Amino acid sequence: MDLSLFEPSKMSTPTDSISLSIQRNDRSSIIQLLEVLMKNRLPLPTGRNNWTALHYAASKPQYKEYLELLLEYSDSILMDINGQTEHEGETPLHIACKNGCEESVLILLQKGCDPYKVTSDYRQSALHIAAFNGYSKIIEYLLDYPENINEPAMMGETPLHQAASGKSNLEVGSILLARGVDVGLRAKGGDSPLHLAGLNNNLDIVGAHPARVHSSHVPAFPDFLLRRPRSHPRQQLQRWMTCSRSAALGVVPL
Repeated sequence: MDLSLFEPSKMSTPTDSISLSIQRNDRSSIIQLLEVLMKNRLPLPTGRNNWTALHYAASKPQYKEYLELLLEYSDSILMDINGQTEHEGETPLHIACKNGCEESVLILLQKGCDPYKVTSDYRQSALHIAAFNGYSKIIEYLLDYPENINEPAMMGETPLHQAASGKSNLEVGSILLARGVDVGLRAKGGDSPLHLAGLNNNLDIVGAHPARVHSSHVPAFPDFLLRRPRSHPRQQLQRWMTCSRSAALGVVPL
């Protein structure tokens, strides 16, 4: 086989010839390429933006079998299972979490992928990414490891902040809260998870709070927050937050 296929100058989008074979569902070519790497003691090649075939195989659920195939060669071919992409600093695990590849996440974790490694752009862990995207099964997999569930990302946001800001739901909130997430922590801008849940019309997240009680002393959540206007009447929000705290909602006023 022509070894020039593995030279950086010959690599194709999205990364290299192995990744292209994954895209084409060509298992025999993948095996052939891996055998060449092994025989010639070459590492798994790196393509554009520092992607490897591991990143690509972790990017879609239907590529799971190829991720397993690549990892079968990990003892014979030098490959960095925690290798990070050039700009975002994403590992294969980050990419699998972002794209909802449940089985791939489990495979990577079992193979030793580091669940604590953070991206280089926003300092987010795999748990931050899964929480933002609302992937409850992936969150459960990640929480099987002693992850710091309250670990802040670059702007001080915890996984619960991310869940409140993104595509999560009551199930995700329940999982995080049951594992001891701190609902009172604030990001650098001063927002608590409850603030973000209100601003993003995602109150199911905080509705899972085990300390939450219903009280006639707490007015309805201000509708203006759910309409996402350009500016928010701060006094009205402050009154609601203060009343909520009195009713054991577990949050602090502005």
